[in-house]
Amino acid sequence: MEGLLAGDVEATARLLDSLIASGQAMAAVGSSRPASGCEHHASHVWDQLALRGARPRALHGLQVGYATVFAMRLQQFAFGGGVEVPRRPQPVAEPLDADARAWLGEPPPAVLEAVAEKQRQIATVPDSWPDDPRRWAGVRARLAPSLARFDAVADALRRAGIPDRPADYLGIDGDMLRAGLRYGGRLRSRYTVVDFLEGQGLLDEALDLALRP
Repeated sequence: MEGLLAGDVEATARLLDSLIASGQAMAAVGSSRPASGCEHHASHVWDQLALRGARPRALHGLQVGYATVFAMRLQQFAFGGGVEVPRRPQPVAEPLDADARAWLGEPPPAVLEAVAEKQRQIATVPDSWPDDPRRWAGVRARLAPSLARFDAVADALRRAGIPDRPADYLGIDGDMLRAGLRYGGRLRSRYTVVDFLEGQGLLDEALDLALRP
């Protein structure tokens, strides 16, 4: 981070290499899924609120950076000990209930299709679902190196001036922050840590911890 802030050429080159690798991953998969999780989905919700005049417009990168702090905490909760052994998830009864619609507005056909596709995904849980201690321990072990990098990412975000606690940042108040994380996944059919925690009945608890003042 210090190198980037100082304009170091090698540090900038490493950043560009990472961005290129991210683009290659998206090209290989055929969508932005490898580089777009619940932090991006939250930003999309905030963009919609800006279009409706509920908050000012802001740069996508800043919004994603802000959401990333809290997305990492959700990941740490989910895979760092908050979930003992995950049960097999069930589709959400009403993914577009009154509260979701209050934040997202009336869903267009693309959102209805995204929600229906995600419901189908959740209803067809593969046999490899880690619902026994051995398999779950294996998943957590594979994810541990990524979780270990989160402190460095959080430090970089703080150095960039992005708050690590709920704040009225970019016109996003605490309620908007929570709603963006909770309901952003309704806009895409991608399965993220938010969907995982919702399927475990732990999303509210995890959000409470992640969004502590």
